[in-house]
Amino acid sequence: MLANFAGCGGRTFAITDPGDVPSFGDTYTVMRVCCGVAVTRLPSILMLVMAYAIEAYTLLLARFAALKAVGFAEPTGNIALLQPAVITSSTVHQFAFDGPARKSVEEGGLGYEGVGTSLEGMVNQLVQYNQEVGRKPSWEK
Repeated sequence: MLANFAGCGGRTFAITDPGDVPSFGDTYTVMRVCCGVAVTRLPSILMLVMAYAIEAYTLLLARFAALKAVGFAEPTGNIALLQPAVITSSTVHQFAFDGPARKSVEEGGLGYEGVGTSLEGMVNQLVQYNQEVGRKPSWEK
């Protein structure tokens, strides 16, 4: 049995689901339909500019400690997490190709077949959440 996997031993594989890459718009639609949540869409550039402004402010406080003595404080809570690295990593779509993993074991792959898409997973997760909190999805109201 182990001899069958000799072609894939020591190799790395990217594993993706069989669907398209979901966008933020897809996520917002799922939230609206499944939970009735309205999402305010802000342009990515606005979020990035705000993140750089917060980073500049915190760097200014780090460089000039006297500002803290006069009452300026570092941001706390969720606003402290708004940093350029977070914004740029979450707005870039990274694509993976899982063709080698889908090849049969005899061809050096894993014989991988996806069973559900990311979008289906998001819907299932929100439906389960609605059931746990005793709320009906918006399509049942």
